Amino acid sequence: MWDVRAEAERWRRQAANDLAFARVAVRERFYTQACFIARQAAEKAVKAIAYGLGERTVVGHSVTLIVVGAVRRVGVPAR
Repeated sequence: MWDVRAEAERWRRQAANDLAFARVAVRERFYTQACFIARQAAEKAVKAIAYGLGERTVVGHSVTLIVVGAVRRVGVPAR
C-alpha cells in the first residue's frame, strides 16, 4: 500500500537537502547554481505538500501550477 506520509516526507527531506546545498553554493559564490538549486528545492517542497494532501501523482515542474493544484485539492475558493 502507498504511504502518502512517507512520500511527502521523502520529498520534504530532499527539498531540505537541496536548500542546504544552495546555501553552500551561495557561501562559495556560485550564485547561478544556487538559484537553480533553490528553485529545485521550492519545487520539491510544494510537491511534498501536494503528496501530503493525498495526491498520488504530481506531474510537472511549475511551482505555481503545483500550488494551484494543492489549493484546489483542499477547496480554497479562487479569488
